[in-house]
Amino acid sequence: FQSIGNGGSILGAITGNRTDPQSIAQQNLGAQFQAVFQTLRSSGISPQEAGSKAMLAVMNPEAGKTIL
Repeated sequence: FQSIGNGGSILGAITGNRTDPQSIAQQNLGAQFQAVFQTLRSSGISPQEAGSKAMLAVMNPEAGKTIL
């Protein structure tokens, strides 16, 4: 019901998949993080460093341009 309370749909409440704008934005950031993380890992960077750099890139796009 959090989905409905935050502007989501009945379908989100029924399926358990939140469809409110805040949840969708959070899912998009998570997907961006995973994409950047995998790119950095495939270039040979350690998991810890890749995680830190991916988080910075997602939270600060200007820094992400420098990192990538």
